[in-house]
Amino acid sequence: MAPLTTAEYLDAFEAFMWVDPTVGFKTLTGPKWGPCGQFEWKIKWSLSPAPASDAWIVQHIVVKYNIMECDGSKLDIPNLDFYEAWRMGTNGENKPTYDYDFGSGTKTVKLNAAFDDAFMIAARPNTKGSWSVDGDAAYQAALKAGEFTPGGIPASGVLPSRANAPTNLGTTSIHRHADGKWDCCVVPNTATTGTATADNGTANTYTESWVWDGTNMVHKKDGKVVAAVTPGPGTPLSTLAALVHSSPAWDGATFDPGQLVSVANQLQAMGRSGALQALHAYRDELANAPGDQVMNSTRIGLLVRVLFLSPAFPRMQVGQGELSDDVAASMPLYPLTLNQDVPLLADPSFSLIGNSEDPLRQIEFCEEQCTFRTTPLTPATDISTVAQQIPSMSAEPRNVSLMQAQLLRLAKGVCAAPGLESRELFATPGLSRMLENCMSVFQSGGAVWDPVTNSYRRR
Repeated sequence: MAPLTTAEYLDAFEAFMWVDPTVGFKTLTGPKWGPCGQFEWKIKWSLSPAPASDAWIVQHIVVKYNIMECDGSKLDIPNLDFYEAWRMGTNGENKPTYDYDFGSGTKTVKLNAAFDDAFMIAARPNTKGSWSVDGDAAYQAALKAGEFTPGGIPASGVLPSRANAPTNLGTTSIHRHADGKWDCCVVPNTATTGTATADNGTANTYTESWVWDGTNMVHKKDGKVVAAVTPGPGTPLSTLAALVHSSPAWDGATFDPGQLVSVANQLQAMGRSGALQALHAYRDELANAPGDQVMNSTRIGLLVRVLFLSPAFPRMQVGQGELSDDVAASMPLYPLTLNQDVPLLADPSFSLIGNSEDPLRQIEFCEEQCTFRTTPLTPATDISTVAQQIPSMSAEPRNVSLMQAQLLRLAKGVCAAPGLESRELFATPGLSRMLENCMSVFQSGGAVWDPVTNSYRRR
């Protein structure tokens, strides 16, 4: 073969120099399916070759839900179709913190540095159905001013996002898909099953798939089976971090108001500086905490809402809740309500298709703008009025049942009820009657709040 002429070499060099980077990714955790439709897949992005100057990855997301209550009625969960963006550095990696003018002045964007993108679908007990997520990621040299807004689409978390295709959207170089199907209306529940796939589109040089049948996973890369890797043991949390971790997270099916009050009051007794020290310790040790990091981070957001006083708190940018955005915006403590010092989780779950905020944002907001609670939370002696108001707090019967179950957990020292720790407590036949019987004890003066144990007990 004849050697290249100088002109041919220069043409080839110029073509190489001006080729657009292509998108790549590395899986950090997942794909992993859990009970009743739950799912998690976290990744890190890359650009190759690395861009000569800061650039972007823009991903088009389409999420479809088909979820039914056990009585056959359809859950009102809207499908999603939006675009989200990551700022990529000259090393070809995502920049977790950066300043950028999106069209209305320079803003600082702070992402969760533990991962770049997450597909997270919440578990929905006592339902059946399916969902699917598709993401098409492309390189884009620049964003047009005014087209993206950080946190513009709640489901994207803190990412710059928008509803419609941006100007000069690049060609897809990574496509990812995930789906799930389950039936938690039968006993025993039918395990979630699903598939996840990834490929590099028309380049056709990479494919990867994961198939979960509810018990076993088959993982293939470029057609070859990949062996599973078992993670090693984690690092134990410090005492302060463990205290924060013992408070409930944003999960309506397991939320225990009494546990949130107990942890909040223990932190309140430590004073402002002690409470903040504990919150910072947990944030710093989140990577070592058992469970999902994003879900764990919501423990901080919920705690600051009952530990501090403020006319409103910044919305936790961890994904899209079940309540509509206008309802969420009307709730000062969203996703919580606080009535007679009784916290209830009014929005039962969230799903994230993007990147979550660093929970440091919630802590720093309270350090700078909030008043520390000077007295501990003291739930009312008679919480039957709280129970009576629950049906008016949501038009969704399922959400009403979830909050009724939460109130029963708060009253567990007074009323014995089966399955208090179960995720399916809200679906227990006769739940409303069970709660009514329990509240009659409070109405008759047969219960009292014990500030020592931070729980209710019988007189």
